[in-house]
Amino acid sequence: MTETSSKKKVTRAIYIILSLLFLALLIGTEFIWRYDAHLNHTIKVALRNNSKSDRMLVIFEKSESPVDTARREFKDIRHGITDIMMWLEGYHDTIHLSLQGKYLSEGRSVHISSDSSTQIILIPNTIQGLPSGSNKIIYLKNDSVIALKEFSGFINDIDKDGKEEVNIPENGGWMRLNPATGEWTPAQLKTIP
Repeated sequence: MTETSSKKKVTRAIYIILSLLFLALLIGTEFIWRYDAHLNHTIKVALRNNSKSDRMLVIFEKSESPVDTARREFKDIRHGITDIMMWLEGYHDTIHLSLQGKYLSEGRSVHISSDSSTQIILIPNTIQGLPSGSNKIIYLKNDSVIALKEFSGFINDIDKDGKEEVNIPENGGWMRLNPATGEWTPAQLKTIP
């Protein structure tokens, strides 16, 4: 056996070992190490009151189920339960919520109210299992107390005025939220050219 053929075998063995290590790392990342052991997640998002002052809404989520937040999925969506607490920084009022097979991946600011306040639409990590147009929003009642509202409707800025409206057909069409009462009022749409 020559020295050259011996070096070729060693080089081939090194390539095979490196390939197997890379494959093991890829498989391990995909199936074994992909999920964190549990969910412990905090979201902070600004919520503007009618006086145009921003308040920070804190959303804290906890679940004992393995979760992959990069891909936004639970390992076991049938048994994964997320406990959620939401409060305004500096205030004691807390909203408690529980979701099965999902968690909140984002809180997005929208303006669907009849006044100048903004609301937070809670966006789950998956739309699987949700009815079409299903939404959860947090809004400020009397500028200081947070409230949760769930509804089925589509949000869009139909008249392109920079404020979103909610289409709720059973209420008669395009609506805006009255934060003082938590009820829907008909939207005063600008004429669309």
